[in-house]
Amino acid sequence: MKLSSSIITAALLSFASEASGAAFVGNDFGCVRTSSTQLRLTDWEDAEPSRRGPVDPSKSIQSYLPPPAPASARPNLDGTVLVSGFENQDGRPDQHIFDLLNGSGEDPSASFSFDKIVAFVDDVPKAKKSLVSRSARYSGLLNKLDFLESSSSSSLPTPEQLEGVRHWVARASGSDGLSLVAEIGKLIESTDVENISILLTDATDMDVYQSEDAIKKLSEGGGKTAFTVVAVGDVDQSSFEGMHPYAIEDFGTKGGKIPVGSTYSSAEATRLVAECLGLTCASNRALSFTQVMDVNATETKLVLGLREAG
Repeated sequence: MKLSSSIITAALLSFASEASGAAFVGNDFGCVRTSSTQLRLTDWEDAEPSRRGPVDPSKSIQSYLPPPAPASARPNLDGTVLVSGFENQDGRPDQHIFDLLNGSGEDPSASFSFDKIVAFVDDVPKAKKSLVSRSARYSGLLNKLDFLESSSSSSLPTPEQLEGVRHWVARASGSDGLSLVAEIGKLIESTDVENISILLTDATDMDVYQSEDAIKKLSEGGGKTAFTVVAVGDVDQSSFEGMHPYAIEDFGTKGGKIPVGSTYSSAEATRLVAECLGLTCASNRALSFTQVMDVNATETKLVLGLREAG
C-alpha cells in the first residue's frame, strides 16, 4: 500500500511547531469510509451536523479522530529543480523521484509545478537509457527532463551548473553523507537555490555532535535557502511503502539517533524527501525517521487499524 501525502502530512504536522494555510495534498486526501459509503474530509467539514448522522466508533474507527488540519505548501514550487545522488547500484537513476517531482504516475495531483527537472548524473548516456522511457513520455516527464554530467564520480554540481536552479533534491549516504551535507551548505551560499531537500540514508549510529555540526553548517551556509534533511537507516529495496508506522525525531539530537540495524523502505524514503520539499512545516528542519516494529504498541495498532479500514 502506498503511503499517501495525507499520512506524511499528518505526521509532520503533529511533530512540527507551526503549520497553517492552503492544503498540500492529493485528491485522495484522507477519506472517511463506512461499510457502504466513502466521504472525503472536505465534504465532512462542509456537511451540516444533520447530514453526518450518529457516530459509531465500532463501525468507523476514524470517528475517534478529528479531521486533520490542512498543511501549508511552500509558495514557490515552480521553476527548475535539480536531482542528484539518486543513482542505483548499477549507476542508473531511480525514476521514482522524478515521477514524484513531476506529479505523474501514482501522484497525478501533486502540487509541484516545475518547468524543468534536471538529472545530475555521472553518466548522461546511461541515465538517458533509464529515464527516457515510455512511461516518462506518457506522463509528460520527457517534456521537462534535462541532464547534467558531473565532473567526477559522485561529485557535487558546480556553482555554474546550479545557475537557474531554484530547488534541489539530493541524496547522500553514511558518514560521508554528513560531510556532503556540510559541503552543500557552503556550495549553495553563492547560488540562487531557494529550497533544498536532502535524503541521508544509512544514517545509523551517527555521532550526535557531528550530525548537529553538519546541520549547522548547512543552515549557516545556505542563508536564505530553506533546507530539509530526512535521515533514515539502511535502505531496504524490497520493502513496500506503508508496511510499518514510523517515529519522527529531530536529527542531530540524542532522541534522533537511529539505532544500528534499523532499516527503511527505499521507496518510502524517496517519497518523504520529495514531500518535504513542498511542505512549509518541513522547512529548515532535520528529521530522523525510524520504523516502529513493535506490533503491540498502541500507536501501531491504531495506524494499522486505520489503514485496514481504508
